[in-house]
Amino acid sequence: MSGLAVGSINGKKIPSEKWIKSKSDNVYLNIALSINDETDQYGNNVSIFVQQTEEERNAKVPKVYIGNCKVVWTQNEKLVRATQQETKKVPTPNPTNQNNMNDLPF
Repeated sequence: MSGLAVGSINGKKIPSEKWIKSKSDNVYLNIALSINDETDQYGNNVSIFVQQTEEERNAKVPKVYIGNCKVVWTQNEKLVRATQQETKKVPTPNPTNQNNMNDLPF
């Protein structure tokens, strides 16, 4: 089974204590993906969340959702591919409107 999904994550939602520093000074985040049979209103069918420890799962700690994806290609039908018809367009801000540019985080 092969597939390709594209999406994004919200870095501001990641708790700082979840970052793992390796011996070689690299920094990692363990994540989990939930691949759904149906797409949401934006055409996404994959949810991304921070991986929980066994203790967190047993204590029923809520998952920290950090992003979404959509499956865009599959080698076979075992993965559900998000369809273009189900994607709902979201209005984009006018790039010439400077008021929209002042609240960007960068």
